[in-house]
Amino acid sequence: MSRDILEAVETRLVLDWHRKRDLQRDIRSAVKHRLTDAGCPRDKLSPLADEIMNLALRRIKG
Repeated sequence: MSRDILEAVETRLVLDWHRKRDLQRDIRSAVKHRLTDAGCPRDKLSPLADEIMNLALRRIKG
């Protein structure tokens, strides 16, 4: 599952993605889709997607 999520993030990265809210929204949506496919409970989707996005923003420079 972590590879799927990382792929969802990396395939959408462009220069300065961390400054572009529309791209972040697209990436977050893809992350939530992958989490849903993996069986993540609905009540956990948003908090987990937020955590993954915060991690990506700190770790991946664009």
